[in-house]
Amino acid sequence: MVNPARIITQVVIVGGQILGRAFIDAYRAAAQNSAKNMAGGAAVAGGDLLTRRTGMTLDEAADILNVDRKLNAKEITEKYEHLFKANDPANGGSLYLQAKVFRAKERLDLEIKQLSEQLNKDQINRQEIDTLSRNFSAVAQANDKIDRSHFRDMLADIFGVDDSLIMDRVFRCFDIDADNYISFDEYMKGMSVFLKGRHEEKLKFCFRVYDINGDRYISKEEMFQMLKNCLVKGAVEEDEDGVKDLVDLVLKKLDEDRDGRVSEADWAGAIAKEALLMEAFGQCLPTRKAIDQYLNPTPEDVIGSAKAAAGVSTKTMMPRLPASAKRVPVS
Repeated sequence: MVNPARIITQVVIVGGQILGRAFIDAYRAAAQNSAKNMAGGAAVAGGDLLTRRTGMTLDEAADILNVDRKLNAKEITEKYEHLFKANDPANGGSLYLQAKVFRAKERLDLEIKQLSEQLNKDQINRQEIDTLSRNFSAVAQANDKIDRSHFRDMLADIFGVDDSLIMDRVFRCFDIDADNYISFDEYMKGMSVFLKGRHEEKLKFCFRVYDINGDRYISKEEMFQMLKNCLVKGAVEEDEDGVKDLVDLVLKKLDEDRDGRVSEADWAGAIAKEALLMEAFGQCLPTRKAIDQYLNPTPEDVIGSAKAAAGVSTKTMMPRLPASAKRVPVS
């Protein structure tokens, strides 16, 4: 797990300044221990563009062909061929319904193309896309979506993200339409950044996680809330004073325009100078080892997935990141 106190003190030059026992105690405690985002809006806008182009929503297309939204190309083609033939006017079918089937296939094909282009841009190959699809199916509930509880379990058991507040914030960044569930397309788009996003995408992702109220700034109050949540166990006044010292230190490093809060521009500028600050307020990205295990499961993991499909706990689906594993930052 990322230790924010160690990150902050590593990049901040304290010199001869004496911060007092409160700071030291908070550091020792560390050692022992909503709104839609801009990217979400862009993703929704992309789907709306395809809807306007074809005159049909993704849900409508999936309902017409009687397929789910996991966008299995083989299943879509099989259902399309069957329904197109069944509605052939030459066999007593309906030209109108046949046209609807054709339009539904076109809409789903465009969605698959758009999703593939997005994932390929983030260097996710076809095999990894198939793995992600299977992983989603193993965790999703009956409504073909992942709820908050199961998503939090996945973050903790597989990716080592175990801070309660951070887990909820990561969930919110995945949940583009803010319906308290993660759909297949939200999962795929979120994982493309979470697992293999470019540096700029991960930088924006971490900023959105830490921007608790979604006002596009990270305030001192938000910094205090996050650091206190992961550093201090129990309401100890002296420990809270130590957290305030940490907040003051990190704010000086991040607040480049000195307005008392951190904007996206401040964030990008500061991290360009010191990359360690990317996760200064708690781990919200996976380690390289966790990514490799998730995208390239071993035969034992595949067996676990089969057990999950048979009703055994989904936590056996993929490997748990060992607590002793050394964290390797992903650039």
